[in-house]
Order: sequence, then structure tokens, then C-alpha cells
Amino acid sequence: MFFYADENFPLDVSIELRRLGNDVLTAFEDGRANRGIEDEKVLRRATKLNRAVLTINRVDFKKTSPIKLESQRNCDLHIRRRLRRSSPKN
Repeated sequence: MFFYADENFPLDVSIELRRLGNDVLTAFEDGRANRGIEDEKVLRRATKLNRAVLTINRVDFKKTSPIKLESQRNCDLHIRRRLRRSSPKN
């Protein structure tokens, strides 16, 4: 699959998705990180590149004005991350 990870999406998840064979372009790699780009513009960019948006700001993206596309599809992908915790050494 082809994904576009917005600037707030965890890099470690993007790396894992790549390891699993997905094509992930991050906002940083696209030169669009840390610029305060509106969610609608992120969505337009991903659409132009034929990529699905990866974001942790689902609620904010739903608030944006809908982009009129010939075929508009929305889905939520829930990824559960296992965090490594270091155990105290005795």
C-alpha cells in the first residue's frame, strides 16, 4: 500500500510499515514537516500522490472541509503499538 504519514504520525510505526512491505512517504521526507500545513492541504497532497493519509489526528481531519473527489473513501486503521519498557536491574 502507499501511505502519506503526516508530521505527527510516529516515525517508528512508519518504519515498521515499511519493514512489512508498504511504501510510506513522511511529511518530513516530502519537505512539509514543521510548517503548520493545514490538514486539508495534507489530504490534498496525499490524494495527488495517490496515497492514504496516516495520522493520529483523526478527529481534526474529520473537521476539515470535505474534499470533493470522484471516489472518496474513508477508513480508520487502528495500529496497536507494543512499547518496550526497560525493567529495573537489581
